[in-house]
Amino acid sequence: MFKIEIFVEDKKLADALRGLVGLALEAPKVTPIVNAKAHKGKVVAATNGDPIELFQKYARDKGLKDEIKVNDFRDFTKAIGRSANSYSHFITKLVKANVIKKGRIPGKKGNVNSMRYVMVNP
Repeated sequence: MFKIEIFVEDKKLADALRGLVGLALEAPKVTPIVNAKAHKGKVVAATNGDPIELFQKYARDKGLKDEIKVNDFRDFTKAIGRSANSYSHFITKLVKANVIKKGRIPGKKGNVNSMRYVMVNP
């Protein structure tokens, strides 16, 4: 008997699982891997794993620079495997690291929807 651990691209996961039906004794355990990419047949880290660097890569990939909304931060925290409710912690870290700056949308007052964030060096 053997235990097999493999890494599969998102697009090929369904095919890999279908191939194991009837051969495996139990259902395979599927775990998403954050911050990984395939390079020359090996799995390597896409960034160094620092949340600030992860956000910069996320912002580049999503085209975020002029106006970043709170929902964008929530999506980011979910994308890296954290709770969506921890977005404010990341906003604080990004502002302190001078990656983003915050301001208000002209004409709106007081609530979270009036806040906007902009990349300092897009």
